[in-house]
Amino acid sequence: MSTRPRLATTNERVAILEEKDAKTDERLESIEKKLDDVYTLLIQAKGIIWLATKILGGVGGLVAIAAGTVAVLRYVKGM
Repeated sequence: MSTRPRLATTNERVAILEEKDAKTDERLESIEKKLDDVYTLLIQAKGIIWLATKILGGVGGLVAIAAGTVAVLRYVKGM
């Protein structure tokens, strides 16, 4: 009797490869879902950054107007 391990038949090897392929497909689907989630978060973050920029720009404009008004009032009062 031989002590060499039995070699898998072609059908057995194909079955093993098909099983590995199915597992790979499942992992790829999981990765695709995670990437979709990350992309959604990125789009939301871009919106939040855009909104924060607009708000801070508006606040900066109001501060500039207030500072200009105070400067004019001091100048007029000092006349």
